[in-house]
Amino acid sequence: MKKLLLLSVLLFIGYAGFSQLNTELVSSYDYEMAVNDVWGYVAPDGTEYALVGIQDGVSVVNLADPTQPEEVGFAPGPSSTWRDMKTWGEYAYAINETSDGLLVMDLTMLPDTMSYYYWSPVIEELDSTQLTTCHNLYIDEFGYAYLSGCDVNSGGPIFVDVFSEPGNPIYVGKSDPRYAHDVFARNNLLYGSDIYEGSFSIMDVSDKSNPVLLASQTTPFLFTHNTWLSDDGNTLFTTDERADAPTAAYDISDYDDIKLLDEFRPGNTIGRGVIPHNTHVLNDFLITSHYTDGVVIVDASRPSNLVEVGAYDTWLGGDGGFDGCWGAYPFLPSGLILASDREGGLNVIRADYVRACYLEGVVRHLETGELLSDVEVVIDSDDPNFKVTNLNGAFKTGQVTSGRFDVVLSKFGFQDKLVVVELVNGMVTEIEVELEPVARFNISGQTLAAADGMPIADAQVAIISDDITYFASTNADGQFLLEDIVQDEYEVIVGAWGYLHQTATVMPGASDGLSYNLEVGYQDDFALDLGWTVEGDASTGMWELGDPVGTGFGDFVINPEDDFGADIGNSCYITGNGGGGAGDDDVDDGNTILTSPIMDLSNYNVPVLSYYTWFVTGGGNSESNDQLEVRLTNGTDEVVLETKIAPLPLWSSSTFLLADIDLPLTDKMQIIFETGDPNPGHLVEAGIDAFLVIDDMPSDVNEVLAAQTQINVLPNPFTETAEVIVTLPEGISSAELQVYNILGQLVQTQAITTAQSVTLGNTLAAGTYFVSVAQDGIIIRTEKLIKQK
Repeated sequence: MKKLLLLSVLLFIGYAGFSQLNTELVSSYDYEMAVNDVWGYVAPDGTEYALVGIQDGVSVVNLADPTQPEEVGFAPGPSSTWRDMKTWGEYAYAINETSDGLLVMDLTMLPDTMSYYYWSPVIEELDSTQLTTCHNLYIDEFGYAYLSGCDVNSGGPIFVDVFSEPGNPIYVGKSDPRYAHDVFARNNLLYGSDIYEGSFSIMDVSDKSNPVLLASQTTPFLFTHNTWLSDDGNTLFTTDERADAPTAAYDISDYDDIKLLDEFRPGNTIGRGVIPHNTHVLNDFLITSHYTDGVVIVDASRPSNLVEVGAYDTWLGGDGGFDGCWGAYPFLPSGLILASDREGGLNVIRADYVRACYLEGVVRHLETGELLSDVEVVIDSDDPNFKVTNLNGAFKTGQVTSGRFDVVLSKFGFQDKLVVVELVNGMVTEIEVELEPVARFNISGQTLAAADGMPIADAQVAIISDDITYFASTNADGQFLLEDIVQDEYEVIVGAWGYLHQTATVMPGASDGLSYNLEVGYQDDFALDLGWTVEGDASTGMWELGDPVGTGFGDFVINPEDDFGADIGNSCYITGNGGGGAGDDDVDDGNTILTSPIMDLSNYNVPVLSYYTWFVTGGGNSESNDQLEVRLTNGTDEVVLETKIAPLPLWSSSTFLLADIDLPLTDKMQIIFETGDPNPGHLVEAGIDAFLVIDDMPSDVNEVLAAQTQINVLPNPFTETAEVIVTLPEGISSAELQVYNILGQLVQTQAITTAQSVTLGNTLAAGTYFVSVAQDGIIIRTEKLIKQK
């Protein structure tokens, strides 16, 4: 069931040395089943042990020789992803979320043998219900165990005496029936992680029959997973078990005025979805398990300036998700850290605890003296470090390596500033810096209809650089003006409903006052807000316009990382875009409906409609019954264009010749995208991008031929060439392949036979095209084609 894996320190450094900072691996012990939490135990003779939770029980590992860990005991139990262990005296206690209650392990005869049993009492005070499962437990310095997330008391903590009769737990009380995911206790104060309320609570439990709530406080990502108290009791550290969430520090010296002091994220993986799990405090250092980042050590002696000073990555896979390091136990007398990795077993790590070098200061405007917020401060060093100034222009940062370093301070609209500093371990270096603003200009222009030169009012304009986006609308004369624009290179995107977008590259002051002539059509790449409406009753995951924030479930992408990509801009319409876990902001408990503005297609001859969709559904405890339905209405009647039910974590194209649709074209046309997740719930995410309607060419389309004609383009989008595979209807031996640009201009033709493959793209510039099959001058099928740069 278990196997030993020993790695020499030197060999392992060669394998994973890039992820170490002031740490080294002493040994590893591997398991054939998934590992969860870890705790330590010291026998009366001084021998150190690791208590390792695995899928089917608790393993006891002898660390008498930490380079040769040896399993000397095992207490089997029900299969469970979650286990948590704590010790009191010569007994260990463990819980799981499946069944059997509290595991009690007698460690007095280690390393020779170990006995155990499960305590699962019927508690009369709790409506005579039986304790069978819990999520977590903590044992304080007095010998009281606090069991949280149990199947009694609605998950609120219950209090158990494990000191009066060692090995024989005694129920003594309970808190309010408010679910606590985790708890920490010291000096008769209980600190609860009320995960679903997104807050921690502080409770006086000196009277176990009458606990009193003293204070509560929300945490940054509103999913409070664990807490731990500083050595002096004035600071509480918390983790939110969410992607990119921080370990946060709170001043709790005044319960009526709790203050957030700082937030820490591992500097090398900011924004990559790394999830913090459990944090502990040892001598004013935080030792925190960060799943895919492994063990991270932070100097917390200045809790308003948390600085990374050590790290060991137990997980060698990608960033984000729940693989990797579950727990990190730092309290053994030897100083060894016990780290449990979900797939990598037990890791025994030696750390060099070094105080940080602190760099703190303020940044001002050179000309006005104004305090500048959002200034990036980076020490030019191999150590992870990155901070931005707050609303008061102040910053606090640092690193573990001492010496003389360049510090670069930067903010959009200002010249970068380089400052040289001397950093010393355990000391604060203070600086005050002034940033010089760069030159500013105006950008103006006019938007006109290409057909008749008439001005277009209320056109939307976006002026985009790598650092900032400005927005404007045109007036009745089609004119726009943006003032005080920072000198930079910008892409200008101009669009209006009923017209095709136009883009240009401009430099402020160099290409001011340009005219933008828009062709007729309906295009929305969602870089602009052209007035789509959102309705529905879903509790989360309503359609919203934005740059997608990716989510995943295992190796499966749920919410896309990016928009379609071959269109203009980086935005699209997406169902819920809050990031975090896959189920945090997906569609739940209802439907969400996205409706376009009204389109006048009454004078279009052969309108071609195309768009790209994203649709993923799955998970839950039943087969998914969810769908993405696309409908077209003319103001009176409505037809379903397509219904997507199969999950496809890719942007996929859809193209329709609207003459094929059994719906009269009017001046009140709208397209509707609807998705939802009624009970039972599943993961549901959808996206819409690159919407386009153009009038292809003035001819009728034979519906029968269109249905029988097949066009497959591989790959699509493409960068150099694409293979177009055409299958013609029975009875037609030849036809013509036609390629049109986005303006409806014919750019390439080629004769084709019954079934033929044609290579396209060599002579085409990057852009959007339509590949059509024509018979006797009549287009019978069209597909959208994208060539990327």
